[in-house]
Amino acid sequence: MNYDRFASCYDEVMDDYSWCDHFIRSMIDTRITRRRAVLELGCGTGRILELAAPLFERSTGIDLSPAMLTHARERLPNSSFHLQDMRTFSLSEHFDLILCLYDTINHLTSFDQWQQCFSRMASHLAPGGLCIIDMNTPQRLGRLSLFPPTVRTVAADDTMIMEVSEDDGAAGQYHFTATIFEHSTEDLYRKQQIRIDEYAPEAQQVHAALSSLFDTVEIFDEDERPVGDDLPLEEAENGRLFFVCR
Repeated sequence: MNYDRFASCYDEVMDDYSWCDHFIRSMIDTRITRRRAVLELGCGTGRILELAAPLFERSTGIDLSPAMLTHARERLPNSSFHLQDMRTFSLSEHFDLILCLYDTINHLTSFDQWQQCFSRMASHLAPGGLCIIDMNTPQRLGRLSLFPPTVRTVAADDTMIMEVSEDDGAAGQYHFTATIFEHSTEDLYRKQQIRIDEYAPEAQQVHAALSSLFDTVEIFDEDERPVGDDLPLEEAENGRLFFVCR
């Protein structure tokens, strides 16, 4: 997907970050002692980086959309932003915290691409640093694809219809279709339709790939509960998962 088309209304559509705000802050407070630099992959307009940036000396974001980066620079003028691909990015410093959130990793549509991204993250992590990745699991996307489309008002009087569908004959491949009706004049609306492709491998495969690159990998469910004896992965993967790597 070309997010340049989505940049002008992205913050109005994606306006709730409460689900990750507390988790990010708790991980920083309990697991990171040195707070020099934070990096976000697929930073978009900078809304998530904005949560962590005040806690670090330097903050950096990368994204493939020039229009999204324009909004991010306006939001965080003291941060650094780069037009780079999260599969191949190369920066001149290491980071104490690397974020890849809001199912950004799901936008990579093969597991080889996920592994490329994980490798780049590991190579840019400072000693003692932390990577936080979240993902839409196939179980969550499969459940969402069974629901009827959601309709909501965005901005003052625009309307968005969001639908999740499973691609035929392609394991783990889904797509979101966002149809936005922007109110242009009293009686007219301008229609904009955006397709967002997502790929979701099994959580065990993701854990194995991360474990080959990092010393420790913890999994948390969308309610911030750690996966373990009291919460089996089979139960947690019905929702969004967080992977915390160091």
